[in-house]
Amino acid sequence: MSIQNEQNERKVVIGADMSEAQAKSLLAGHTDTFKIEEAAIPKFTPVSYHSFKSEYAVINGDIILHFFLPKHATADSPETRQAWMGYWLKDFPAKLDPVAQEYFEAGYPRLMAKYTTEVASWWFKAQGFGDVLDVGAFLKGFFERLDAVLSAKPH
Repeated sequence: MSIQNEQNERKVVIGADMSEAQAKSLLAGHTDTFKIEEAAIPKFTPVSYHSFKSEYAVINGDIILHFFLPKHATADSPETRQAWMGYWLKDFPAKLDPVAQEYFEAGYPRLMAKYTTEVASWWFKAQGFGDVLDVGAFLKGFFERLDAVLSAKPH
């Protein structure tokens, strides 16, 4: 197999012993064979709360959530954004953990979260919870509880 880069396009030719002309000839007329099924691409449903934005989907019987900073977290000064990042990296996971364990009545390994640096988001997986009758209603309760705990003022 050889991988060739031509500007922004990548070509993969399988069969190193086959010339590129033979490979092109073999693949000609088969472009319609490589369709991606619409069901194969997960559709995430977005939601927005004061303390976070999120999106969720059910993938292979698991609930997958992505948490993002709320829109107002990036609209202020650099100092405010820095404070929000402190919240996002320290306070958010510290409150997500107990709220999720209580709400889902589960812990690790059924519940897992990971911070994704590339998009400054939290990935969360609730393994085996995708079979609840109304995932949207179930998650609404979770999101509201998490938002309330995150928004609560310390005593």
